[in-house]
Amino acid sequence: MSAITSLPPCSFSSKTVRVTVTNSSSGAGPAQPNFIMPICRFKRGLVSLESNNDGAVQTVNVGYRVTGLNPGTNYNVTYHIENKKSYPLSITTTSPMNYQNIDVGFVGRSGAMIVITVLLVIAMVLLIILFIVSLLMGNK
Repeated sequence: MSAITSLPPCSFSSKTVRVTVTNSSSGAGPAQPNFIMPICRFKRGLVSLESNNDGAVQTVNVGYRVTGLNPGTNYNVTYHIENKKSYPLSITTTSPMNYQNIDVGFVGRSGAMIVITVLLVIAMVLLIILFIVSLLMGNK
């Protein structure tokens, strides 16, 4: 299990950041690798989402991904940069749910959507026929 946290301020760009994760109940959390704080341009982060529109790649940086977390646990994440320490960021992980228990919610609605679509098509056909009749009657 993992979580994404915000990054330290831009004033720490290009510096090595050590990440410490502590479990609120038993002490030390999972070890995290050090990283170099990226240069801030727009939104900053280490998790990048890329989308390709018309050949142009747009990258949006989201944050730092903390990995190795256990479900249903409270964690505190702290950044250490040189001799400075950030305030702890609190993370609470949720317990995963069995995907087979997820309610899709479309079973009862799909029949109604078909009925509405059929009624709209019939109404549109009637409107087109009435429009043609009104054009023919208007010419006389």
